[in-house]
Amino acid sequence: IQDAINKKLGDPQQWRNRLARIYRQTNQTAKLRKLLKNQLLSGDIEAYDQYRELLVGMHEWKKEYPALLATLAAKLGRYDYCKILLKENAYSKIVDQLNKYKSMAMIRQYAPIIYKYEKKPITTLYLNSVVIPQSNKKTATGPVQLASDIIKFLNFSKDLKTTKRVIKQLKVRLGTGGRFRDAFSKIDDAIERFELNIN
Repeated sequence: IQDAINKKLGDPQQWRNRLARIYRQTNQTAKLRKLLKNQLLSGDIEAYDQYRELLVGMHEWKKEYPALLATLAAKLGRYDYCKILLKENAYSKIVDQLNKYKSMAMIRQYAPIIYKYEKKPITTLYLNSVVIPQSNKKTATGPVQLASDIIKFLNFSKDLKTTKRVIKQLKVRLGTGGRFRDAFSKIDDAIERFELNIN
């Protein structure tokens, strides 16, 4: 099986899974540990849970975790690394990653998931790194995306006060006519529906 993996014959993932099964059945823990760690460090984050479970069973997880996390931060892509952090409920570390990259796509993905654990930093990050930059875009789809981003914020945060404050500021800065008219109309409708649902 190891030769098949090394020579890349067939599906390497299938061979690794078979080899892992053999190591488990024959109690070759050291080999299983090495195999799973190598899989994980090569970007197969599906191996994370198995690796963690193995080390927890060996009572070595707490010792291994900090160094492993630092290694994963260096080896994995930012999205895969955040998936690992999410598995560990390391919400403040996810906020650190979002602040580091300021990626709208990443913030849009993780803000709704971790908002309830990190309300203040996520609110600040979402508004300053998604909503405000989106309001400055000159593209034809900019107003539509702005409306979508604000409605998404309202839906995941349930923070009507902040949403209304931001909308008021945007209306003053951008005006309520022209290309933002439809966007503000959609946002106003969403706020009205939200208020009806909470009353």
